[in-house]
Amino acid sequence: MNLNKRASFLILPIIFVSYALAALVAYEQQSQSIQKLEQHKLNLRLSALHSEFSTYDRFLDAYIVSLLEGETLEHFIRDTSNIYRDRMLTNNLESAIERYFNNLTEFISLAVLDENDDVLFYIENSTDPFSTIRDEQLRLAETIRVEKKLNIWEHHFQTQGSIMQQGIAIDSRTLTTPLLIQLEDTFKVIIAAKPTAFDALLKEVQEEFQAIVVFTDKYNRPEANKLYANVQLKSNYYLGITPSPSYLGNLLANLKQRLLFIVVLGSLITFTLLQLLIRKFITAPISQLDQQLTEVTTHERQNIDAPQSHDEIGRLGRKFHNLYEQLHQSYQKSHQQSRTDALTQLPNRAAFYETASHQIAEAEKNESLISLIYLDLDNFKFVNDKYGHEVGDKLLQAVALRLNNIINITAKKFDAELPQAFRLSGDEFIVLLPNVSTEQALKLCEKILHLFADGYHFELGHFPVTASIGLATYPQDGHTLSQLISNADLAMYQAKKSGKNKQAVYSKELAKRDRQRKEIETKLKNLNPDKEFTLNYMPIINQDGSIKGCEALLRWHSKELGFVPPDLFIPIAESTGIFEKIDLWVACKALNDLPELGELFGEQFELSINISSAEIGSERFIKTLKKLSTNTQIPLNKIILEITETFALSQEQNALGWLSELQKLGFQIAIDDFGTGYTSLMQMVDYPVDIIKFDRELVNRITLPEKQTLAKALVDLCHFQDITVVAEGVETEEQHNLLIEVGCDFQQGYYIAKPMPIGDLEQWFTDYQSG
Repeated sequence: MNLNKRASFLILPIIFVSYALAALVAYEQQSQSIQKLEQHKLNLRLSALHSEFSTYDRFLDAYIVSLLEGETLEHFIRDTSNIYRDRMLTNNLESAIERYFNNLTEFISLAVLDENDDVLFYIENSTDPFSTIRDEQLRLAETIRVEKKLNIWEHHFQTQGSIMQQGIAIDSRTLTTPLLIQLEDTFKVIIAAKPTAFDALLKEVQEEFQAIVVFTDKYNRPEANKLYANVQLKSNYYLGITPSPSYLGNLLANLKQRLLFIVVLGSLITFTLLQLLIRKFITAPISQLDQQLTEVTTHERQNIDAPQSHDEIGRLGRKFHNLYEQLHQSYQKSHQQSRTDALTQLPNRAAFYETASHQIAEAEKNESLISLIYLDLDNFKFVNDKYGHEVGDKLLQAVALRLNNIINITAKKFDAELPQAFRLSGDEFIVLLPNVSTEQALKLCEKILHLFADGYHFELGHFPVTASIGLATYPQDGHTLSQLISNADLAMYQAKKSGKNKQAVYSKELAKRDRQRKEIETKLKNLNPDKEFTLNYMPIINQDGSIKGCEALLRWHSKELGFVPPDLFIPIAESTGIFEKIDLWVACKALNDLPELGELFGEQFELSINISSAEIGSERFIKTLKKLSTNTQIPLNKIILEITETFALSQEQNALGWLSELQKLGFQIAIDDFGTGYTSLMQMVDYPVDIIKFDRELVNRITLPEKQTLAKALVDLCHFQDITVVAEGVETEEQHNLLIEVGCDFQQGYYIAKPMPIGDLEQWFTDYQSG
């Protein structure tokens, strides 16, 4: 996170919290002001309602007084024969309305009833010509009569409108207010009015405040912090208005929204201004210093500019400038050392990956070639083990020097960019050849292999070291560095398998074989040995031609892969850790077959079982063999355990002790494939072994006419050490006879018999004896 972002994360919350606190204080004050304002507003509305209500109430009082004091009502009651008396009373009402309200739109009604509540006169200011006295006026007249009241006032509030009415009792004779004892002979005068202006204003207030309206006969004290108001409309008659809680809530919500908008907008404006100031005077100089330091470390500039300002950043910049001047040389030296192999002075693995990545990027851009040579020294461990690590280090230094000289000379002939040799690790080297084709790289590989044509010779002596080389070319053999290395490495292993001092070029066929190897590895891990493995037996004969024994040879017939040769799957099994499972199955199967073989070939019969060199040193393997022999009741001296001569390259004391322990148990120990390694015969005879089996290639050489003396010497030397000699790969009668002449104890090979299933041995033996 850069400084600008960090400043943002620090400043923005502080600004926002500050504005939020100010908004909170403002909200508290404004909410109280709003509540007071709305309360005052409500009080004003009630005052207006009271004024409108009083207008209608005063009209009722004034008109009744005018009726009592005037002559119109008296003429109406006294002069019953006057046909115009109704009209006079009607005119009187209309005149009063017009004088009081300045218009004739107000609804006013007048009713006169006798002592029996019969209607003597009814008139209302409306457009209905057939209007009749209303039930409310009749009920009011009845109330006056029944309850013996002289004067009564009522207000009925309904949602569609309210009505006010007032009634009085008058003496029928005097037309004045009667005494209580004279109430039986009284007229009732009832006047009613619809307060339309009051109702309209009340509806407006209700809608404005979303209020509940209540008319009561007592004063209700408003609750604290609650919007409420009431007003006295008449003696013992009050109007109370309670606004809906949502009314004030909406006002406060609007206030909150406005304050929130102010907080957000103010925070953003303040934050933006502070960011501009911080960026200009603080982070920009630091970013400039950081950019210059980055350019220095990426070699885009020699050093940072020494700042001229005298503030903290300027002083820091000058210190960096001076410090880098001091560290630059040390850095260059350490950087070079980190990319150089200390032993050979060649560039190391880190330098290779850095250089190769850059070269591949350039090759992709320019559509050019890159060849990669992967080189591994064969038998280098043998040199280390036999002559010591100091000699091994000297050998690596000599190889590195000559390798570098060869590729530099070759590059000039190719007119190519300067190639480089790198030491990856141990005895592994890699050569990077920009703009070099596969054909040109192969010529260089041949020159490198020529250094190891007869082993490797330098000032400390001659050593049995060769090289295996794998070659891959960009882009046809890989589009990425990892693919290119992997494919060159795969080609190198193919060269190593095909023999010493070889080279191999990566190809689709090679990749196919690699996939086949991986497929074999997968199948080996999941196979059922009893269903796919079988044993073939290859007879071994004495000098007199009698059967001495058989060698058990493993065969694998896979359901998916078909027949897989042992020389293909056994190394895979050893390298992947599956060998123990296979060896135990072979030993168990061979021991189970031994009684049948002994019955066929006689008591002298011995069974040879091959053991993976990876088993050497395994105590569990010894325990398993002991258990198998105990279960089968087979004498252990009838079992020959064969290990390959290449094991002799590892002369570890615990391995020799392991072989000795097998001998003490009764097993015979045989060294198989003698002649394929670099171990001397004298080293081999020092091993705790009983039998040495000459490899087929060695047998072919020593049975040549000019090598017969060597064959005799080798056999005699083994016999001198009480070691039995078995010749493998005997394929001709001449070889067979010569080996008998030089004293070879036993022979096996296609001249005698091919490996065969146990079921075919009886027929072969019959044919062999008859032949």
